[in-house]
Amino acid sequence: MGNDRAYGNVTKTKVCVKCGEEKDICYFDFRIDTHKYRGVCKTCHKGVKEPLLAKQKRIFELYDKGFKECGRCHKILSIENFGIDNITVTRLTSQCKECIRKKGIKLRSTKKYRMTLYKYRYNATEADYIDYELKNKCEICGKEIEGSDKCFDHCHTTEKYRGVLCYECNLGLGHFCDDTIRLENAINYLKSFESKNGIDTELLNR
Repeated sequence: MGNDRAYGNVTKTKVCVKCGEEKDICYFDFRIDTHKYRGVCKTCHKGVKEPLLAKQKRIFELYDKGFKECGRCHKILSIENFGIDNITVTRLTSQCKECIRKKGIKLRSTKKYRMTLYKYRYNATEADYIDYELKNKCEICGKEIEGSDKCFDHCHTTEKYRGVLCYECNLGLGHFCDDTIRLENAINYLKSFESKNGIDTELLNR
């Protein structure tokens, strides 16, 4: 899996049109707009120092063998452990999939991420967010909730924040389309059945 095949080149060296030296292909920038390497090497074009070029050469050598070093955990892994990124020279993400996954989990657990999410997804204010963070009980069934069981309930008509619900109660409202008439009818339906059959509602709810 040579890098030359990845870009349709037949050679892994190129002559710089400025300094006239024949160099490894990694010493030249690959242009996405033209899908070709620059005619001028990185040293002549940008004044890139040798240590950086040596690092880039190592990236190419690993890639030719089907491997890549993760920029986060620094483990050398097979390229199957990296995602696709058409901007990078290897067409692979700089970090492995596992590091990207862990980074995403860490990001989603931050206060800043949640505030941004609620602000743009639910049009929530900072006061709404604070109220949501402080509450730990479902406002319908009263049970203690946390993690994925804690739902940010909002009105689907006005998009305004309503309160905190557990997953089941939030799902229940969704199935009833937030229709209070349907909910009242459901309550009357259940009460009617319980009354006809002599069922004690308080015993059922204990």
